[in-house]
Amino acid sequence: MGGAHAPDDLTEGALTQAWLAVSQDRAAQVSGEYFFHRKRRSPHPAARDPALQEGLLAHCAALSGVSLPAVAS
Repeated sequence: MGGAHAPDDLTEGALTQAWLAVSQDRAAQVSGEYFFHRKRRSPHPAARDPALQEGLLAHCAALSGVSLPAVAS
């Protein structure tokens, strides 16, 4: 999506990804976090719900015919 009706500036998203990839800033040297405009944000609580994640993977497998291997906890 883009253009005048886009919900946000795509350039800002690319800047955040580049910053996370190469920055020496301690704030960028983390893993497993969600960032918006180079600031750490809390994702929607559903994003951290293992049952929802498993359901999504099961649905993708049903649609594609490809199952992902189980991950040990």
